[in-house]
Amino acid sequence: MDKFEPDQLEEIKDVFNSYDTNGDGTMDKNELIEALSKLGHDFNDEEAKKMIDDLDHDGSGTLDFDEFLEIFAALQNDEVAEELDGDGEGGQDGKDGESVESYDEVGYDTDEAGFESDEASQNEQDVEELELFTFKGEDPLDIQNSDNAILSEVQHGNDFFATTMRKMLPKLQNTVVDFHHSQMTDKLLVAVATIIDSDTNLKDKIEEINLSRNFITSVGAEKLFKCMTSSHTILKVDISSNTVGHKSSHLASHGIGPTLHNLFCKSRCLRELHLASNSIGDADMKWIADGLCENFALQVLNLWDNDITWKSGEYIKHLLTTNGDLRELNVGWNKLSNKGTMAVLDGLKSNNVLKKITLAWNGITDKGGIAVGEVIHGNTSLEEIDVSHNRILKDGAVKIGDGIMSNAVIKKVNLSHNPIGDAGVTSIIKALRDNSSVEVMDMQSCQSGDGANEELAETIKKRRNQLKILFSFSSLPNPDFGNEKVDVADTKREKQ
Repeated sequence: MDKFEPDQLEEIKDVFNSYDTNGDGTMDKNELIEALSKLGHDFNDEEAKKMIDDLDHDGSGTLDFDEFLEIFAALQNDEVAEELDGDGEGGQDGKDGESVESYDEVGYDTDEAGFESDEASQNEQDVEELELFTFKGEDPLDIQNSDNAILSEVQHGNDFFATTMRKMLPKLQNTVVDFHHSQMTDKLLVAVATIIDSDTNLKDKIEEINLSRNFITSVGAEKLFKCMTSSHTILKVDISSNTVGHKSSHLASHGIGPTLHNLFCKSRCLRELHLASNSIGDADMKWIADGLCENFALQVLNLWDNDITWKSGEYIKHLLTTNGDLRELNVGWNKLSNKGTMAVLDGLKSNNVLKKITLAWNGITDKGGIAVGEVIHGNTSLEEIDVSHNRILKDGAVKIGDGIMSNAVIKKVNLSHNPIGDAGVTSIIKALRDNSSVEVMDMQSCQSGDGANEELAETIKKRRNQLKILFSFSSLPNPDFGNEKVDVADTKREKQ
């Protein structure tokens, strides 16, 4: 249908296919409501049934894609009715002066659905207010704190939003675009990405984009990442707390993996990518790992709180043994378990560039703890490792202590909330006494006892002002206070 641009038509087709769950090329009333909501239009059951009755040309009780497209085209026409009404008589003229059919003309009252046609002067005033908020001082482009009325306009009127963004974005004087926690949807992100992609000067000005905590799926993320493949300046993107992964229950079930693979293969400037809390699964992880094997720019990858299982262990191992530029990797709060963790740690043994890795909340047991100790013993680049909130016991702790004793570069180790026990904690504290590189050791809630407390007092004497230990206990004899007992807070302050 020539009423739509190819990219817009592709987005609508993706939405339709995503709600056509049985693959028969049709959509029922409930699916129609969800699909239109995804495209920015909200209707109730009665209104959706009326739409199907009005436009169901074949009498099937459902809508095929062409019929669905007619609905969306009519809704688009209603939104721009005022702009097309050049003679002031309420008619809408098309490109060649022909009448353009709106949804009112096929028997549906858009006013009942909550859509209001704003006066041009009101739109102009809203744009001015939004520009004033956005461009004051050196603040980044940021709409999440603007007036609710303006934000509502942005959210429910894509034409208004696109027009406003076209005015605002080219004026951007700083390098940060910040839409975090701003009710951003795929529809709005596609509009933003399209504008950025069409303006070379703008695309080469932006260095950081924050889209965290929104309602973005892979549909919107794909448009953004495709735009980024030709950028020479975008260094950091945070799209955390959305639903771009293939494990998401939202419409974009194919996930963001293939698009990220393409981005990593082509981008030579992106340094940080934050994808935490996005329902990214093993299929996405394979694409990500393969793409990063061809990438020589990315240094920070955050995959905290996703759906990565033991199957991805081998993918991450391949990444770590091939990529020579990644400096920080966060795969905490996933489902790697021992099997996946062992593969990741095996990759670390031959990696001499990674400086920080997070493996917290992954179900790692003593077997995995022993492997962590072996990595610390042999790795010459790793400065920080977090294996907190796992199930590492005494044997794993002893091995980690041995690794710390022989390592000259490790600076921070987090073992908190593991049931290590008194003997395990004691062995690590002994290792800290003779290690000069560790600056922070977190062993809170590790079930330590009197033996560890006594060992800690001796270690404090030797490494005071060099080592910060986060430690859980009720009281500790402090060497500077004779037999006096001091509480946890005082002890922590003294050690810092």
